[in-house]
Amino acid sequence: MRADDVNVFEEPSALESFQSKLAAVPLRQPDVGSIEPIEQTPAQKRVQGLASLLQRVGYGGGDPRRSLQMSQKLLRTFDPYQQGGIGEFLPGFSYQLAQERGDKFGQLLSTIDLLPGAAIGTAALKAGKASKGIETLAKSQAMSEPKDMVFLHNTSPDKLALYDNIGGLPSPSIAVTKVDVPHEGFGNITLIGKPEKFDPAVDPRNKVYSADAYTPRGPKPIRLSKPGAAEQLAKDYAGIKTADRDASETLEKGIFALRNLERVNQESLYYPENTSEEFVDFLYSGLAKRKYAKEKGLPDSVFNQYDDFIDYGQFKEFNKWVKAEKDKYLDQDSVFQYFDEAEQTLKTVPYDLENVVANMISDTQRGGESVFGASDNYMKALTSKTYPDLASIKADKSRIDLVTGTDDTLFDNIGDVLQSEKMIGPDDDFEIDELLAYVKTELAYGVKLEPAVKGAVKKLVEDSNLKYIDEPSINAKILKVFEDNANSVVNYFEAKPTRAVGFDEFSGALVPETTPQSTIDLLEKRGLKVIRRNRMTPQGDLIKKNFGKELFSVAPIAAAASATAMMEGENKGIDAL
Repeated sequence: MRADDVNVFEEPSALESFQSKLAAVPLRQPDVGSIEPIEQTPAQKRVQGLASLLQRVGYGGGDPRRSLQMSQKLLRTFDPYQQGGIGEFLPGFSYQLAQERGDKFGQLLSTIDLLPGAAIGTAALKAGKASKGIETLAKSQAMSEPKDMVFLHNTSPDKLALYDNIGGLPSPSIAVTKVDVPHEGFGNITLIGKPEKFDPAVDPRNKVYSADAYTPRGPKPIRLSKPGAAEQLAKDYAGIKTADRDASETLEKGIFALRNLERVNQESLYYPENTSEEFVDFLYSGLAKRKYAKEKGLPDSVFNQYDDFIDYGQFKEFNKWVKAEKDKYLDQDSVFQYFDEAEQTLKTVPYDLENVVANMISDTQRGGESVFGASDNYMKALTSKTYPDLASIKADKSRIDLVTGTDDTLFDNIGDVLQSEKMIGPDDDFEIDELLAYVKTELAYGVKLEPAVKGAVKKLVEDSNLKYIDEPSINAKILKVFEDNANSVVNYFEAKPTRAVGFDEFSGALVPETTPQSTIDLLEKRGLKVIRRNRMTPQGDLIKKNFGKELFSVAPIAAAASATAMMEGENKGIDAL
């Protein structure tokens, strides 16, 4: 049809004539049964899927053709092997593209795209820009969560002096908690840890448990006596008069303690921990207080009839004197004792960093601090899990909150189950204790919770000669009681590096205003920033103000390590991320 023929239809009569002629033409009907359905390629399906999405959100006024055209431009996937389109950045689409190309590494990376803001970083990794991709991925993860968690270690001036002397902290217990959840106890000095130093993904020795795991404490340091200390003590305290008629006997105990702590007896010390305590008891005796008063020129009126100070302020000054008196008779270097299982004898070794760490990690870690009974917290410790990285710690942070009260519910909840199943009566507490003791023992020996519960129920059924008991059902109910206890709210998770920890792994310390200057000097010498703490100011506020860079979300280093693992063909990198 030429351009000038278009006007033919402007006349009504011409249009009607054309329509009548068209209607008279016989049309051939297609053979519907011969039409084969056309299966769309994955690429076409992606185009159609994105086009439908664009249409639903109103792109192009809802015109399906415009939506389809834009989808084609965006995805560029009529050739499914073509790279560089936006599909590289879209979760789901990027996985399919990698799958069609046979790119296993790309498939692994695509699963990370579901993390907030991660697609740009993974796209960079896919393009071969590994370092840039890792950096971008780490930053995107860190920005996706608020930084509100922190590593804290509470300690005391005496322990800091000990750690300074041996060159580090031997396998310390460190709280992992929300910055606004106060962490009190275990000492009034709080060290703020650098999260990258305690990340389990960086060093497998950085164990982190989902509760206070009751890990083993360090051995008690014992200071040996200086050469001739016993003889010197006898001279120094001769002639001191007290209200105690047994003053001479008190002096003999002090002399005996120092002789037992002599270095020549190191391999055959007689319970040195007890002996060390006996010497401390001597230094707080009435005899020692009278010697202190004589040295300071104090009148008898400062004492009551029992040789105790009337004024508490005077007692505080006396405490300083006792510390100096210890230093007069005892070495600064310490030892500790442990029982050698192989030789079946007590061993006394120097209290140095290497020996203490070796002693602590040789013990059972989870539940290694022996506790009598089976309290809720101790059972929680035995059933606690470990976290592989900071991201998994962060994901479980909802369990951390300020917990008050010490009421144990585990005992009562188990009793409720057993009573409801007619296995015990309302006053049968013995069976509950037996069940708890059985589970506790099994867990302590490394048995998993489920078989431990199963064994405990079986023993109860056999010992009580119970009939027609649905053991599988009871096992499930008792197991749930233990699992609920294991997953209940805690004040903090416990980090327990099974290694020596340096002072440089902490950024700084919060200290009371009354902290001795010698302690502050020690911390600053070790490179820590010291903040004096007024107890009226919340701990969290001080940490956020002075150590905000140590608050963590998803750990960049963990992300980098995981991405590197993936590039080396290790699927576990995905799990860490």
